[in-house]
Amino acid sequence: MPIVHLPYDAGFYVFSSEQSHEKWEGFEAKRPNLTQDGQGIPLFHFKRRPCIFGSSRKPDYLIYKYIVQKCEEPPPCDKSELIADDSFYCLYKVLFCEVYTRYEDYSVVYKLKFPFYFKGVEYYDFVNCSEQVGYCGSVEGFDLSWKLCDKKLDEYELWSDFENVSHLVNGAFTNSKGKLERTKDSPPSATALYSRRKCNPNDRDANLIFLEQSQPISPGITAVPASTEVLACHGMLVHLRRRQIREDEVRRRMAVASNSSGQLATTMMMCQFSMGTC
Repeated sequence: MPIVHLPYDAGFYVFSSEQSHEKWEGFEAKRPNLTQDGQGIPLFHFKRRPCIFGSSRKPDYLIYKYIVQKCEEPPPCDKSELIADDSFYCLYKVLFCEVYTRYEDYSVVYKLKFPFYFKGVEYYDFVNCSEQVGYCGSVEGFDLSWKLCDKKLDEYELWSDFENVSHLVNGAFTNSKGKLERTKDSPPSATALYSRRKCNPNDRDANLIFLEQSQPISPGITAVPASTEVLACHGMLVHLRRRQIREDEVRRRMAVASNSSGQLATTMMMCQFSMGTC
């Protein structure tokens, strides 16, 4: 799942596959070519919510999802935004996930909420602790752990009880009377990989790779499993934190370079003044 940043601090896109990313040519700048499987269209758009005074209870980040469906079908939800349509298909943009930020001692906790989809997933968070390497979190009591694999390549591997998480997301734990008992816990297994290996800023900023049990029937946005969509939100927060850290490091280096240049200029001026008074 290639991650592509947008200009003017407009967030980033997440594509469903390499093939879909290759067909994308800035579809918002022109009329997109709609197909049944939604190739060439981003799956998600992650962006910061505009800061508004007095709105502390509002989410800090928003994750939108693009949906392609036949024109005769009703919109996906009440607040669907129609992006484009043709004689056969409509492209909608819907709010998929809201992200709320909370600071606790040495940690930053991101709480994820699904306003329209997966409403049964009520407890889902992502934790960035300054005293640990990697990231963690949980979804309905199941641990999610991003372990550092390669510092140079900025690679993190997600370990989870994927079988139970999949059942949870697909609604196997809920019925009309409430939640069903969870099945026997399975040992954590490698579920996904976040990596900046072979990434070019002009092409993409990072990759999010899911180790799915079965291959999707199509590389487009309509064939992405529900569990992958939910866990991808966790991966997007890994990318958010890693990019923030890289940007902070660039600013720090620029500040150090600026201070060094200023000190050098001051030293040269003092030297010239000293020589001139001799």
